[in-house]
Amino acid sequence: MTVREAAQALGCHPSTVRRWIQRGKLKATQVDEPFGPTYIIQPRDVQAFLTDETPGRKPRDASDASQSGSGSGAVVEGRLLQRIAACQAAIDTLAATQQELQEKVERILNILELQEDAHRKSRDEQLTSILKTIQELKHPRSARRLIWR
Repeated sequence: MTVREAAQALGCHPSTVRRWIQRGKLKATQVDEPFGPTYIIQPRDVQAFLTDETPGRKPRDASDASQSGSGSGAVVEGRLLQRIAACQAAIDTLAATQQELQEKVERILNILELQEDAHRKSRDEQLTSILKTIQELKHPRSARRLIWR
């Protein structure tokens, strides 16, 4: 898991997780990435960190662990389930938004089609008027009428 994921599982800021890694309190593997080095943390190391009972220090997230009844594994699992539920809610929201956008696009396309039809009709009327004028100019009687007017 990434530093951000570990921070969410531990209920702290990613900077705090990086500080714990740098101080040797949380095990992690440093990996070189294209944008610089990053840390990869194993879920078992996060669980071990949660249950770490160094003398003089209380276990991290002790209140959550005591409420769950099954220890720190349940804490991490609970947080992961919360994240899954949040992701599912986000997916549902995106699906609804996609449907709304699709409906708006269809309405816009209908409006554009109507505008195109109106433009085509106007253009046809103009062309018809021009053709009538040309025909009148071709016939001498029509031309005389135009001159005397």
